Amino acid sequence: MEQETTETYFVPRDEQEIERLKEQHFFFVDLCNGILQPNIGPAGSFRDIADVGTGSGIWLEEFAKTFVDSAAVKRNFTGFDISTVMFPRVAKEGFNFIQHDARKPFPVSEQAKYDLVHLRFLAAAFRERDIKGVVENVVSLLKPGGYLQWEDPDVGTRFGPETGSVKMEAVRAMKLELFAQNHILTNLPTTVMRELATHSEVEILGKSEFPTLGRLDMKTRINEMYCDALTLVLRVVRTAIPKYRSLDVNGTMQELMDEFREKDLVFVDKFMVMMARKRTDC
Repeated sequence: MEQETTETYFVPRDEQEIERLKEQHFFFVDLCNGILQPNIGPAGSFRDIADVGTGSGIWLEEFAKTFVDSAAVKRNFTGFDISTVMFPRVAKEGFNFIQHDARKPFPVSEQAKYDLVHLRFLAAAFRERDIKGVVENVVSLLKPGGYLQWEDPDVGTRFGPETGSVKMEAVRAMKLELFAQNHILTNLPTTVMRELATHSEVEILGKSEFPTLGRLDMKTRINEMYCDALTLVLRVVRTAIPKYRSLDVNGTMQELMDEFREKDLVFVDKFMVMMARKRTDC
């Protein structure tokens, strides 16, 4: 009988994962043309910034480099994560890392505190039943007038021309089977936007879409990133779903990448950036 895994973050939290998340960060910033969307602002005046599901804190670190402190603005950065394993061993001045599960209410001391709250790549971290509470908890962190930016892929959406890869369809099917077994949303952006739209304290600022299709300048990086990510996913599939116990992960991915090179294909995906603001009259 197939067993539901107890850990929704499937990838081992180790030095290799820290490095992968770092590379993923720079990839995503380049794909989305910057660390923040234009209607999130004025970013230069933000003093208190939080990152939920922070992992190693790479987003906070790079935000601090992008928006350097001035004499007028001294920033404080807080990273929240369910696990402390990837937190920096020694936090830099102005940085604080707190262990917290976003599915639970944040401490009162952290509520109504932040000018900006950021979340990214949490599609595999939450289940459908979690989203309403997570949105409520995340919004509680914002000061009146504070901004929210949440970035995630729309895993289940099929769009644009197909990749032309038969092997990719098989790999994608295994990935979606893993998500279904663990009740993980494949349409997280749609669900998040719905919850934000019905929240009485939230003003929706918009949603931007960033497809990999057509980004010829990033084609090699796109394929390398997806190869690494899918290798990790298939290793979990092999462990979590009995019928795939004999799956040759490395062989499957090698065949997939060989096909991509032979046919000059690119992984097709679409990333969504959701933006909102807490009402000033809250």
